[in-house]
Amino acid sequence: MRVVGTWRACDDGVARPVLRGVLFGAQGQPLTEWFLIDTGADQTVLSGTAYFRLGIPGRLPDSGYRLMGIGGASDFVLIATQVE
Repeated sequence: MRVVGTWRACDDGVARPVLRGVLFGAQGQPLTEWFLIDTGADQTVLSGTAYFRLGIPGRLPDSGYRLMGIGGASDFVLIATQVE
């Protein structure tokens, strides 16, 4: 697999592999965002900023589901959108 992306310094100053993707908001408006390239990820996670900019209502997950990462657990909501 070949991923065409770039290396970009994140908020913590560490350069990580990313690519640009387009999400579609509640009214179909496109929103361009940087996505971390993680070929082993189980799901796609958006920032809170991207979530609010999309204007898509979220729903709480069923009980028992947790979003876990290297920094521990985090609260989250589920949304339906498309990524190009």
